[in-house]
Amino acid sequence: MRDLEAFLQARLGERSPTTVKKERVTVMEFFDWAVAMNILQASPAANLTKVKSAGDLPPFRTYQEIENTVATVAASADGRGVRRWCMPSADRCDRVRTSG
Repeated sequence: MRDLEAFLQARLGERSPTTVKKERVTVMEFFDWAVAMNILQASPAANLTKVKSAGDLPPFRTYQEIENTVATVAASADGRGVRRWCMPSADRCDRVRTSG
């Protein structure tokens, strides 16, 4: 169990908490399978510490908020790195700056 905890802690230094949470679930499911197949009597991952999330997801954006952001970016474009950008189901395309 300590080895699994150490593995997760080491992964937190290399990857995002969201990724490590997924890896934790994968490890737990693997050991649950091994128990179900009678390969192990008990899962060594049964009591692994939960991984805390990195934070809240970005807030939900309405269609109008997205349009306003695109318009702001398009208005600030200086002609370099500008491309056409179309929102799905939109009737028009806006020019927006791309990185580079």
